[in-house]
Amino acid sequence: MKLPVKGASPAKLVLEPAEPSLGPSRFLRGHAPSDGGQWRRWPDGPQGNGIGRGCGFRKLTQRPSAFHNAPKPARSPQLWEQTGYLLVSPEVRDIFCRYDASAIEFCEIDWHYRDGSRLEGYGLLDVINLLPAYDYARSKIAVSRYPDGATWILPVPPTALRADIAPEIHCFREERWRRLYCSRELAAELAPFAGNDLVFTDPMTGDTVTHFGERKEKTVRPPAAPPAIVHELPSAPQFSGASLWRWISSFREDCDLATAETKAVEAMRALPESPLHAAIAPGVAITTPPAEVADYLNAFWKQAVKQGKPQVLYAEMNAFTINPDEWFFDLFAFSQEGNESFDWLGNFYASTDRGCVIKGMERLQAVFAQREMEPRLFAGHDDAKMLAEMLVIIRFQRLLQQALAHSKLEVRLLASAHDRPEGLVVIKPPTA
Repeated sequence: MKLPVKGASPAKLVLEPAEPSLGPSRFLRGHAPSDGGQWRRWPDGPQGNGIGRGCGFRKLTQRPSAFHNAPKPARSPQLWEQTGYLLVSPEVRDIFCRYDASAIEFCEIDWHYRDGSRLEGYGLLDVINLLPAYDYARSKIAVSRYPDGATWILPVPPTALRADIAPEIHCFREERWRRLYCSRELAAELAPFAGNDLVFTDPMTGDTVTHFGERKEKTVRPPAAPPAIVHELPSAPQFSGASLWRWISSFREDCDLATAETKAVEAMRALPESPLHAAIAPGVAITTPPAEVADYLNAFWKQAVKQGKPQVLYAEMNAFTINPDEWFFDLFAFSQEGNESFDWLGNFYASTDRGCVIKGMERLQAVFAQREMEPRLFAGHDDAKMLAEMLVIIRFQRLLQQALAHSKLEVRLLASAHDRPEGLVVIKPPTA
């Protein structure tokens, strides 16, 4: 194979085996379906080199904590694949351990739902038994060469596994590509728990296996042996980082801005003291009168109607973290509302010439100014920074909510801060 020139596509070659293996395979590959499955993945779950994929969870120092922004479902999922490992219920963990506890590494997690409920006993499971399992001589091999000289050799269906894998082995990861394989017997017991969140594929044919023959009758079984390695880690804060943002945002999405602000303040109080705690200091609150904001909204509404047919208005606070000298917001009118990509926010046909100033949080503005000058004073306070910024946006949105009671708007009003599409919500009048 010639090395392709720089910037060209990789050169590819497929090698066919002279004596291909005949199926079916004794082992099936377990993996997430191409559509990701019905269960939503854990967006901020542990990942990176040395996490899962046969490496276990030795690099973790705290018990992973997750927040799912939904009520607990009537039937919780019990088995799905995350990046490089599985998330399992206690029942599924025990099935793995009955077949080969020595191949299993486990770490319990804290999984919370929006309604305060949680998944009990769930955890991360990794199969740590690594085997040189592929029979390359009897497999179809795809070879790719890249302009930088890198060469990839990847088995593709039909892929043969070695015939000398011991009969007592029921689960392993292939040592090169770390793909997960389960015996047909193990897969048959896991399949009822997997639903559409984990599929089993025959490596010989590439086909998904859905029928496993006759299932064994349920019998009373002795307790399963514990996994070979169990990590009993201290719990992390219930919410932190991205999980904390999603938890508080769940109230904002329902336009329950008062509760969102209360939760953000409570979360801030639970954090180590920092200069950013000025966000919850007495007297730090927006003092701009809602009636004044209503007048600003009404004036722009009249202007927008004269220039076109507004279908939605957008209130955008300035980039307040890097412009602490003055906080204000502008209004924009759109002839139609776009999709979730937020690119449409640049297609307004009318906007205000002068921003409406937001007063009352000058003490916090001074903290943001200090942060720009002396960033070392704020090192290690990432969650406090996020909460302080969230509180500013929530208070701004509450101001608009209160102003709506005095305004004459006839279209939807959206609001967030500059470059903060994740903070966008529909502003609705406060309920009685």
